[in-house]
Amino acid sequence: MTVLSKPVSTITITGSTSFCEGLQAELSAPAGLIYEWNTGDTTQTIVVDSSGEFTVKVTDSNLCQAISD
Repeated sequence: MTVLSKPVSTITITGSTSFCEGLQAELSAPAGLIYEWNTGDTTQTIVVDSSGEFTVKVTDSNLCQAISD
């Protein structure tokens, strides 16, 4: 039996975590996975323009999953 490691589910923020109305920030998950954001998006990177709590569930090629903090 082999126990596989969970994929890395860290979210990287491009841009400021505090911004004025009308501006945006980009949130990215690690490359090479399947993505399911709590916003319904399924891409590696999403753009947000409002405050909130954002998480991503990632799935690797072995079907191992992890959810970001």
